[in-house]
Amino acid sequence: MKISPEQIEKLIVEGVTRVPPYVEEKIRRIHSHSKGVERMQLGTMLEAIEIARKKKVPLCQDTGVAMFFVRIGRNAKFNGIEFEKSVKKTLERMHILRKNVISPFSKRNKGNVGVGIPVFHYEFSSDLIDEAEITYVPKGGGSENGSALCMLNPNEGKERIIKFAVAHVKKLGAKACPPYIIGIGIGGTADSALLLSKKAMGRDFNSNGNKEIEELEEEILKKVNALGIGVMGFGGKNTALKVNVEVNDAHIASLPVGISVSCWALRKAKIILSDEG
Repeated sequence: MKISPEQIEKLIVEGVTRVPPYVEEKIRRIHSHSKGVERMQLGTMLEAIEIARKKKVPLCQDTGVAMFFVRIGRNAKFNGIEFEKSVKKTLERMHILRKNVISPFSKRNKGNVGVGIPVFHYEFSSDLIDEAEITYVPKGGGSENGSALCMLNPNEGKERIIKFAVAHVKKLGAKACPPYIIGIGIGGTADSALLLSKKAMGRDFNSNGNKEIEELEEEILKKVNALGIGVMGFGGKNTALKVNVEVNDAHIASLPVGISVSCWALRKAKIILSDEG
């Protein structure tokens, strides 16, 4: 099973020039009954979506740090080493991307490939057999700076989780270009809670089938939108488009809660590979 440089390039171009249809649909729905500055801002977003799609140009000047989430089927013949090599070579030659990667100390610009960059996350999936699903997410700096982790006491429960999430968005304000898509990961360990929050952020705007979690998502969304930050910080009731929550079990003495935020322009692209091509 191989992915060609041409397929990787197409995946990346799709990822930086489009938002998922469900995001565009939600923005259009809000725009249809908005007024004043809010309507103008949402209209500009929709115009940007259309221009980027038609002209194949980045939707945002910040084309982010490249993240790849890879789900591997139980019988898939997937060579991760070759995949990562091919991705890095492709990123190095692509001119559509802004050069975003630097050394933390020397500040030397390294283009879009550096130590630990791009970021790869792998998991084995029981619902895939001889396939591999690759999702590319370009994560912008402004939204990444909106990430947070809180190690709660295990007896604090949902009310404390809600309080933490709402307080964090209030502190973030308009810094990451709202309306936001907010992913919350609960449980696991500190590192896995943050990873879970990123997966939640990238989840479609559909139900995960758990009524208790759905109610938690709706309550957090309601309270976040009541903050009045609004579209691009101009005020209003549309601070977030969606809150997605994912939950893992945790240690008896620990309750980690991670938050990942996407700006209104949530970007991602996916490809599914099989041995046949």
